[in-house]
Amino acid sequence: MRAFSICLALVAFLSDPAMGQRWDVADSAPEGNARQRHDDVGFAGGAGWLVNTAGEIWKSEDWGRNWEKQLDTNGFYRFRALAPLDSRNAFVGTVQSSGAVLFTTTDGGDTWTDVSNRISGTRPVGICGMSVVDGRVAYGVGAYHGSATVIKTTNAGATWTGRSLRPLAETLVDVHFFDQDTGIAVGGTSESLRGNAVVLRTTDGGSTWSRVYESVKGSGISGEWGWKISFPSPEVGYVSVEYASNNDGHPAKILKTTDAGVTWTALDVTGSVSRA
Repeated sequence: MRAFSICLALVAFLSDPAMGQRWDVADSAPEGNARQRHDDVGFAGGAGWLVNTAGEIWKSEDWGRNWEKQLDTNGFYRFRALAPLDSRNAFVGTVQSSGAVLFTTTDGGDTWTDVSNRISGTRPVGICGMSVVDGRVAYGVGAYHGSATVIKTTNAGATWTGRSLRPLAETLVDVHFFDQDTGIAVGGTSESLRGNAVVLRTTDGGSTWSRVYESVKGSGISGEWGWKISFPSPEVGYVSVEYASNNDGHPAKILKTTDAGVTWTALDVTGSVSRA
């Protein structure tokens, strides 16, 4: 059975806060298909970008009402993660094997440049998740297929420093920072995706990390790993969990915290598995 996860795809846009909280269909939004999902989307003010592993970068300048494709590499670059600093400056991570793992724009997306050589220390084999703290501090992690590396910039991306988080994790998929010091990263204990999902946490800006959660696999599941992070409030957050095989039909699983990532509880998603 193929891996299972809870994922989000862009199908609509959220109105400008001044217009109230509602969702409307965005006619010009890029459409995915059964074999392509949109991997990340982020805004800095009204300007935002969307990226996917089909090698596309799209931009909106009006809170997502309208979208324009800025770059299409026909899958040559597999864009996976996004870190918009402001309306002109953004970083995009890829899940490449070629070494081109980090791209940037300084002109609002008119041009994109490979800046992987700005990463000193341990360079990840891919960047699956990114988190912006402010206009100067940002983090990235990767990759889902190995290396368990976190990168950090404190000068708006002029330079990045990478460090390995092994043996706390073997793969990393997503990262979320609450401020410059405190954040979490999620991934798994096996490069082959046959291990357990883990949540790592730091309180000193990524200088040290600790493993605060490790999952327990159900019967018939050969592997689990943490996928995407969402914090609807400063204290309450969620992590979706992917499975490698699910032979006994377990429901989807999410992890929940109510104390800003210090402790986590696994929750089944009721009704997520169809049974004959």
